[in-house]
Amino acid sequence: MSFEDYALTHSTLRRIGRVGGGCSGALFGNRLVLTAAHCIFNGAGQYQQFVTFQARRNGSELPYGTVTSQGVLYPIAFKNDGCNTTLTNACVKFDWAVMILPPNPWAGSPNGSPGYLGFAASSDSVVASWAPRNVGYPGCGGAMSPTPCVDNVAYGDLSCAGVQASLSGADNRWPLNGVKGRMDNGCDTSPGHSGGPIYSYSPGSNGPYLIGNAVWNTCNSSTCNSQSQYSNAGVRISPTMFDWMLGLRAQYP
Repeated sequence: MSFEDYALTHSTLRRIGRVGGGCSGALFGNRLVLTAAHCIFNGAGQYQQFVTFQARRNGSELPYGTVTSQGVLYPIAFKNDGCNTTLTNACVKFDWAVMILPPNPWAGSPNGSPGYLGFAASSDSVVASWAPRNVGYPGCGGAMSPTPCVDNVAYGDLSCAGVQASLSGADNRWPLNGVKGRMDNGCDTSPGHSGGPIYSYSPGSNGPYLIGNAVWNTCNSSTCNSQSQYSNAGVRISPTMFDWMLGLRAQYP
């Protein structure tokens, strides 16, 4: 569904935005944006330090302006596995990055600070029981993009086919430390949604809570078949990653 006609200051949508020229991301701190690792490497596999974030971009409207990161953090396992140059299905579990915005990033914003989402982590069985949602900025014109599709407008799937997420991809490297890092889900996404939040109201009463991010399009409503339970794969926020994210909030207020 399109969020073009929703309020520019919508309490959830204003914390989600356009990353660079073709990805999505979500604020989880005043200066912190969770996105996909493959969104911060160029076509030659080179790390990009300065990446733009436009909270609640809506076509040509920029209600919170454009902020450029001063740096980006990502798990070294993503690069060690060659995922910065060749992105494969196996890269999903480490395909996340955190953009660090400059101090006082919303000083020039027409609407002040957009705020940020909470985030949550738990055991495999509990995370799988949480009802996921996804919002992102599709790349219009592709086989998986929504119809109709308006450039730089947020689209989302708030039911995600009603299927429970499936966790896999256990790995001993940081920040998984032995737990499963891949979260297959039923959210209908398309290229451009990469880095966009997988979030849920299930973890508590003060939601929504960020529980991961979308990174891999398996199929969509027109290409899935009766055997396709999961249309998207994303990153799951592991318990170790959760603690690390809390630390970042304190470090970059």
